[in-house]
Amino acid sequence: MAEKLLTDTKVRHAKRSPRERLLSDGSGLYLRIRESGKDWLFIYSLRGKRRKQGLGSYPDVSLDRAREKAAESRAFVADGRDAIQAVADLQNAQQAATEAAARRKTVSGLFEDWHSTLVVRRKDKGAETRRLFEKDILPIIGDRFADEITRRDVMAVLDEIRKRGANRMLNIALQMMGQMFWFGTAREI
Repeated sequence: MAEKLLTDTKVRHAKRSPRERLLSDGSGLYLRIRESGKDWLFIYSLRGKRRKQGLGSYPDVSLDRAREKAAESRAFVADGRDAIQAVADLQNAQQAATEAAARRKTVSGLFEDWHSTLVVRRKDKGAETRRLFEKDILPIIGDRFADEITRRDVMAVLDEIRKRGANRMLNIALQMMGQMFWFGTAREI
């Protein structure tokens, strides 16, 4: 089958038509022309069924971009996968990853959420807890993502407190970090 039959000029000058027309670029990529406008289709067969996948409207999706999208879909079909479903699955996975990244917080961000939600209810409005975190914990692990903190990181914080000989503060720091990380875990942060 001939490839790249269309040019930018042909696509740009293709006139809208009351009847649907398809202009082939080869290998299953078509420019569909209708009264309402122009859009790209990838037409393929899978398990004996003909399928049409919309790739976007022209000029929002250029000829080159439509070719790229068709090539991606062609690869799915070559693997025996339905291109429409594969693209939808890929978009869902990307959306889930974006949402997870948006929920992701640094230890400092998690501390602020925890402090403003629960700790401010305490008798001292959380002043001692804030002092502890700002002095001993956040300078060491505050810039790290909360979901990446390991036992080793917590021990590094505790070791710094232990070096000062502040054993009572060591226990309080361990307890407060545990409460903060539980808060984050319960909220899937």
